[in-house]
Amino acid sequence: MRKFGYETWFNIGDKDYATHLYRTEQLRKGRSLSEITDELVKMLGLQIHLLPSTDDFFQTHVISNGRKMHFQEYMVRLHTKPKVQQIVFLGSRSARPARGVLQSIQQGRRIIVSPSNPIVSIGAILAVPQIRTALRKTESRIVGISPIIGGKTIKGPADKLMKSLGFKPSVVGVAEFYREFLDTLIIDRIDEDLAKRVEKLGIRAVVTNTIMKTLSDKIRLAQTTVRELE
Repeated sequence: MRKFGYETWFNIGDKDYATHLYRTEQLRKGRSLSEITDELVKMLGLQIHLLPSTDDFFQTHVISNGRKMHFQEYMVRLHTKPKVQQIVFLGSRSARPARGVLQSIQQGRRIIVSPSNPIVSIGAILAVPQIRTALRKTESRIVGISPIIGGKTIKGPADKLMKSLGFKPSVVGVAEFYREFLDTLIIDRIDEDLAKRVEKLGIRAVVTNTIMKTLSDKIRLAQTTVRELE
């Protein structure tokens, strides 16, 4: 591709490329992201019901030194080096939740906020109008897992983005970001001394090992999370 004159900074694996190409092709044919997602799930043999947050146009951009760029350029091409002043979710004002999203939140018995980047991963979902409100109003218990451990992330720029945008890069900062709807936050043992500060925000803090190095670690953390939802 480089020899043919294409930019090749978006270095991802063949499976990712295949998925992106197929999805883009199907979107150009006029199919919705929900339809394509459902088809991908079946093609991959997964026994889950997976919903995108919206079927409308929606992109994450960052502003650094007055320049706006796509998040993937910041993340992959520039290796998260630029200092970010602002996150912009293009399309967020007009985007509507995909069919079934609000119903899933309202009727779901258990809601888990995964240990993803609060600013650009979970934050992008929350930026779709009505989703944050639905989380505030649901009667379901909501448990989150902090992606910040000892003030840092295991992977990704969540800590840098939180600091740049005025949030503490800590479990307390995560709790503050989710404060309006979260019931429980699971934090790592490294941050046990911050548990009381989390609970002062009205959120129950559960201390355990959240670093997932092995399959056993993943199973144990999942079991701890589910217990908090019972």
